[in-house]
Amino acid sequence: FEAFYFCFITTSTIGFGDLVPSARSLLICWAYILAGLALTTMVLELVRRQYAASWARVRELSARLHTLSGPLALAIRKMAETGAGQVEMDADLMAELRQLDLALADEAAERRRA
Repeated sequence: FEAFYFCFITTSTIGFGDLVPSARSLLICWAYILAGLALTTMVLELVRRQYAASWARVRELSARLHTLSGPLALAIRKMAETGAGQVEMDADLMAELRQLDLALADEAAERRRA
């Protein structure tokens, strides 16, 4: 149990120094500590990069949706005032909405795969 505790506490840096190895195994422990800290740092960096990429994608999609919200609200208001069958939707707006829908579907499919 102490060995597991030492391995976990050392690589996670939660309780660095709670347990100190004996003098005869100090060299092996130093190698383990250096390799473990390098691995822990690598994992944290990979998680940070993935989070940053996901957040950038969310901001991009949010900005696109914000850009479309004004014209879309205007079109919905016209539909409410005149009836849905009498309003012609702007072709550019429809194309942007379709592209946004495809981007959101791709994002959802990517999240299901992960």
